Amino acid sequence: MFRAGNNLAITILLTGLLSLSLVMLVTPYYWAAWVPPFALLMALLVARAPHWGFLAMVATIPFGAYRKVLGDRIDIAWLLAALLILILAVDLLLRRRPLSDARASFWPLMALFMAVNLIALAFSPYPDVAFKDTLLWFAGVVFIALPLFLLRPEELYRHLPNVLIISIGIGALLAVMGSFLGLEGLAAEKGDITRGLGGTRDPNNMGLMLLFGLPLLVHRLLYRPAWRDKLLYGSLIALTLLALAATYSRGAVLMLGVCTAQLVWHYRHRFKIRLLGLLIAIMALGVSATVMTLPQSFWERQLSITDSGDKSLSRRSSYLVVGWDSFKEAPLLGHGPGTFPERYVRSEEAKTFSRKGKSDRRFAHNSYVEVLVGSGLLGFMLFLAIQYRGYQDLRTSERLWQARQQWEQADLVASYRIMFITLLAYLTIFSDTHHKYWLLILPVAALLRRDAERSS
Repeated sequence: MFRAGNNLAITILLTGLLSLSLVMLVTPYYWAAWVPPFALLMALLVARAPHWGFLAMVATIPFGAYRKVLGDRIDIAWLLAALLILILAVDLLLRRRPLSDARASFWPLMALFMAVNLIALAFSPYPDVAFKDTLLWFAGVVFIALPLFLLRPEELYRHLPNVLIISIGIGALLAVMGSFLGLEGLAAEKGDITRGLGGTRDPNNMGLMLLFGLPLLVHRLLYRPAWRDKLLYGSLIALTLLALAATYSRGAVLMLGVCTAQLVWHYRHRFKIRLLGLLIAIMALGVSATVMTLPQSFWERQLSITDSGDKSLSRRSSYLVVGWDSFKEAPLLGHGPGTFPERYVRSEEAKTFSRKGKSDRRFAHNSYVEVLVGSGLLGFMLFLAIQYRGYQDLRTSERLWQARQQWEQADLVASYRIMFITLLAYLTIFSDTHHKYWLLILPVAALLRRDAERSS
């Protein structure tokens, strides 16, 4: 039962929000009158179960093109994050949660990395750009901290995989529809091909997300005993591969090989000799069906990666040239976080590869080059060390579950490990040092290790 004071406060709050909605109906902002009561409903739901608020944030990641409301002014994910931060702040002040919940082995390295970024910002010749990128790094640190406080073992082993599978699956369906039906907003035209976007603004980003979810689908396919479940997850794997083809991303197809090789190696013990012939036959049939189904334009684009005269590949090579030259000019601390485009636009290479109607401020298409140019060798080494610490957490957790012969748990952790390695590999051909899945997997790895050690 609520106390009288709480009832009065809630009554005042409801009355105030209702009045605000009514007032907005007679203003030029009448179209936003639904926002106050909706915000209140979300706040009440999230306050009661903050972990679901964070999972809702995760569910929005594949839909970056559609997360903003009120004329692209407000990002729903940021609203949820602000609400979760407020709830956590109150809980910490009232000592409902211990600060020790946020402990993780990567924090000392992250603190040093942020310190290097701040020093690089202080000496950056592009302070405005470097300041904005540094702010994004601080926002990323907050995002990393949220799951450490909010996610419980049940979320790690059940709800988080479900959220990732469903959200990425919806994105995959949208990408296929956009590419094959030519739906505006769900696809991007490039020459004579239509590249599936799903809920993103970049087909290469869509490819990254599809590969990120693939190991979870394989794990479900192998561990769900019911044939209807196997049929469901097998169909989702087929949809993922079809969506990957719909993006026409050469890098995504290359990284599919990296992901598949890890999956085959990890699950090699499940292959039975008597089923090996059947498996090879099914794979051959699948490859044949794929070759016949996909349009000729897809294969032409994939084969263009071997063409030394391909302009796109030559342009990407120019990013490495500019990156190396920039590194040599400021090897220790770099030119400031996020400043590679500023370096490139001033280079001779930008003039050589300039395209009419396109900005010459280009990203490096390599997150590691972005960090090396922005934060120098110090920041680059710390960036790699943070990733290695995350890998160590996942590997330790996996081995602990294997030692207890909890194979399903161990293989789920291995799925997270394969997701992590595939993501890190993808970042060699994609620029997004603040990618939400990278920020997500670090705390998840720490939580998985914590739970495995506690269970041991």
